[in-house]
Amino acid sequence: MPIPWIALFVSIPFLIVVVSMGYTRQAAAIGFLMWGLVDLINGKKSNFFISLLFGALFHYTVLIMLPIGVLYSLNKGSFFRNLTIFILAVLSSAFMYIFFISKIEHMMYYYITIKFHHSDGALVRVFISFLSAIIFFIYRDKFRKTFHDEKLWFIFSVASIMMLPLAFYYSTFADRIAIYFLPLQMVILSRIPTLIASRYYRTLFILGVLLLYVSALFVWLNFGSYSGLWLPYQNLLTL
Repeated sequence: MPIPWIALFVSIPFLIVVVSMGYTRQAAAIGFLMWGLVDLINGKKSNFFISLLFGALFHYTVLIMLPIGVLYSLNKGSFFRNLTIFILAVLSSAFMYIFFISKIEHMMYYYITIKFHHSDGALVRVFISFLSAIIFFIYRDKFRKTFHDEKLWFIFSVASIMMLPLAFYYSTFADRIAIYFLPLQMVILSRIPTLIASRYYRTLFILGVLLLYVSALFVWLNFGSYSGLWLPYQNLLTL
């Protein structure tokens, strides 16, 4: 990231406090996903899929990111290469569905069919990814000229926008899937300031980002339904 401290700051409220301190297995899965995204950006596309497989050993829902790697790997004019990638993706998806069929059906039943679970904070978390996606599209032309991985964050942005209406009806399902799209916030909000020519507006943008995330963490810690389970946070080192 061109401004690493912003990416780290953005990661604190949701990725570190809520996810890493609360969803241990899914936190490990998203760690492998982020490792794979770095490889994907650097052209090591096979490593991305290997990382997802390791991540699936901790939480199988990370496999929903398989299409991201497939779409990013497709190239214009390479019909046979694209066909090969598509066939492998279909076979892999079929294998993963068969292997995880009971868990997938369980999640679909409780999260979608009967809506057994409900996440009050889902809408806020999904909305911030939605907002990051909108900012990306506003600066997309400049982004494309400066960074070589624009296609990847275009895919992330489209998916994040599509998840917002989903959060109104299937909050927990959208919340758990939106976790894997948190890297969009880190990337967009730490790169966009470098694309703003005016020092004044760049400073306002950064201050706006800081205020947004401080406010989100403050409200959740003080008014969240389950934030008390994080206060005080305890692990083997603090017991």
